[in-house]
Amino acid sequence: MDKTALLIQISERRRFLSYAFEELSPAEQVFLAVWELDTHVGNGGFYHYYFNSTGDTVATAPVALNQIGAKQLAVIVSQADAIFPGGRPPKDSLERQQFLESLGDDQLNRLDDLSEKFLAYPDDLTDLLFQHVQKNATDIEGYSEPSFE
Repeated sequence: MDKTALLIQISERRRFLSYAFEELSPAEQVFLAVWELDTHVGNGGFYHYYFNSTGDTVATAPVALNQIGAKQLAVIVSQADAIFPGGRPPKDSLERQQFLESLGDDQLNRLDDLSEKFLAYPDDLTDLLFQHVQKNATDIEGYSEPSFE
């Protein structure tokens, strides 16, 4: 099994789908925040991420990226967050969606540019997230050391 396949397998665990974010361990919260960020930005850019993600993971993404060592990506996410009043996206999804729908072309282009910068992956997100999982194996429910062949 490769690193990406393992991360996908972890992300699909029932725990991440059925537990509230606050009920997850701190290591699981970091994993989920980074995973959802990468998945949503990869599927439609920051606009898609902010429009569809939960408030809990949106609010913690820059901190989670810094915790795993993805410093350059954390800066990019913070720059995208800065589009919101106060520099932080609201936790409330309806409030985020309404704000996003009110953005002008310049702001939308800024989000697109930041999406491209993120997707250039100046930090090796897969490797850093995998290292986080290995380092915090005892705090990520159901994780067992994989065998790579």
